[in-house]
Amino acid sequence: MSYFDDVCGDLRLARRVDGQWVVELVDEGDDLVQSEIDRVGRFSSLAQDVSGNLRISYFDETRGQLKLAVEQDGRFGIEVVDDGIDIDSRSRTRKVIVGAFSNIVVTNDGTQNIAYYDATNQTLKLARRTTNDIEWSIDTLDSNNIAGMNARLVPRGPQNILSFQRLIPDTDSLRSELVWREVAP
Repeated sequence: MSYFDDVCGDLRLARRVDGQWVVELVDEGDDLVQSEIDRVGRFSSLAQDVSGNLRISYFDETRGQLKLAVEQDGRFGIEVVDDGIDIDSRSRTRKVIVGAFSNIVVTNDGTQNIAYYDATNQTLKLARRTTNDIEWSIDTLDSNNIAGMNARLVPRGPQNILSFQRLIPDTDSLRSELVWREVAP
């Protein structure tokens, strides 16, 4: 089980080893950000690849990024999946907040799929990397109203089923709808 330790502001993993619960520190951030405490690990999602290695997608709140922790040989390496750097319609670079509500699925062929929320643009995004890819491909899956909260990917044969929450402005409030969609693996 992966989780955000709110007291320490970091990502942790709890698992059973020889009948005992063992808690591991996965990501505690770094000293490059001048803040009282780094806040990494919110909205984590845990998956296992065919080799049995764990992968944890999560939100780095301090930097506004989507990150992935990959276990190899009992240790975790950290990588940035989406750094939140965006190009606007006037070709200007801007920083957006990405990575909340992440959900990771690793298919049998090793393809990694992470659905997540882009809070700045209020859209649902999908990051995908196959075993042959070096870079992540990132696509916007839904930009209608406020879309992407509580995303869940479920592998179903040749397709992944994606469900997510969309908020729709109504006269005096927001109404919520649950959306289901097939996404190619």
